[in-house]
Amino acid sequence: MASAGRRGSYTCRIKRLARSRSGSVRGSALERAASAPWPALCLGRELADDQGPPFVDTAPTRSVLPLRDAAVLLWLGDSITTDHISLIGEIAEGSPVARWLRENGWDGERFGSYGDFLGNHEVMLRGTFDNPRLTKRIASREGNAAICADGSEASVFDAARSYTDQGTPAVIWAGEGYGCGSARDWAAKGTALLGIRAVIARSFERIHRSNLIAMGILPILVNRDPVTGLSPLSRLSVLGPREPRINAAVTIELAEAGRTESIAGQLDLRTLREVELVAAGGVAKLISRLLS
Repeated sequence: MASAGRRGSYTCRIKRLARSRSGSVRGSALERAASAPWPALCLGRELADDQGPPFVDTAPTRSVLPLRDAAVLLWLGDSITTDHISLIGEIAEGSPVARWLRENGWDGERFGSYGDFLGNHEVMLRGTFDNPRLTKRIASREGNAAICADGSEASVFDAARSYTDQGTPAVIWAGEGYGCGSARDWAAKGTALLGIRAVIARSFERIHRSNLIAMGILPILVNRDPVTGLSPLSRLSVLGPREPRINAAVTIELAEAGRTESIAGQLDLRTLREVELVAAGGVAKLISRLLS
């Protein structure tokens, strides 16, 4: 959370923004944020007031299986931590988050940290995988980079949106210990908002696996990487039972440029409640359905 000095600086900045937008919906949001105990955090909430987090929507829950012709957004190695996935450090100039904040009225020299904006899904979504030390095997560089549907390289957020806009499902392929480190719910929430349908890994950290399931993301265990490797052109299908089941066996079929490969996998679902959560599209949708 922001220090007292930083909090005061943000308060003044937000008040200036509120005055410049007096009378508008955005100005009213800024005024409410400026009067709050933690203005930077509340600014994140207020700027998102016109569109709440889309964890619950009116769209019918999509079928979990089979998953067909998915793109591999990220091919990651071992020991990917929640800090790799959901950074809480400083927001960098030029990042997707910085661009969004500028577009929404932020006029300071610095943006603060991701921890200051935990109430804003627009910030946290754009900050997912925004770690300069994130090493991956498809993009040309470390950090916040992935390959878009058209073959160009961009931020992970922009690449994920390119697949969503095209109607192509996306998955993440990782190694041992995916999601290790401190428990951080935004590591799963941000992944879900990127449109990730499944994470395929050698093993998962216990809490992060549960958080992925709570967001409707399917955790799948494999015991090896593809022999032919993965690329932006790879398309992946997960075939198995029509409905998720506890520890169900699945087959992962990879296709690229006429080459195919099949890898045995297993749904890392261990209880009937986890099966129910994934089938419902996550805990928020399940609760919404039960209350309707």
